[in-house]
Amino acid sequence: MVQYGIMVVGQLIILRLNQMEIRNSYPKLSTKKILEKFSLYGLTPPKEYTNFLEKYNGGYPEVECEYVDKEDDEYTIPLDCFYGISDTDTSISIFARRGFLSGSLPNQLLPIAGDGIGNEICLGVEGEFFGKVYFWNKDGEAQSQEEVNFSNVELITDSFDLFLLSLTPI
Repeated sequence: MVQYGIMVVGQLIILRLNQMEIRNSYPKLSTKKILEKFSLYGLTPPKEYTNFLEKYNGGYPEVECEYVDKEDDEYTIPLDCFYGISDTDTSISIFARRGFLSGSLPNQLLPIAGDGIGNEICLGVEGEFFGKVYFWNKDGEAQSQEEVNFSNVELITDSFDLFLLSLTPI
């Protein structure tokens, strides 16, 4: 029964992503290259996110879409782009965004997508946050003299796959 549930979720994610084409991605990378890049930063991504990067490696959804909370459909977050891995073009690079937000974004989070106005959709990459997806609101970011904290961070889903399933065309 559990295997069936995982298979169905996987099929739903593939269906959702097939409905949502992603354009202007970085060149494709193998799982090995993705894991090597993450290891340079002392990180290990969740498998579901590695699979996503292997297939898309960032980019812009062809159709405008947003995260819609399944319990409160009034709560939405627009999705402008997914970040990917690139050493040459850093416009939507995961690690360039992480460096840019250093001192503002908690170290336990990795920015993986943006909403187009400076807020970030982040993936937990350490400890109790690992694998969960969060919304980081730039309006509450720490000032340089303040300690970075989670006061402007909100859990939105317990996994990257659930986040993908929560995306809806606008």
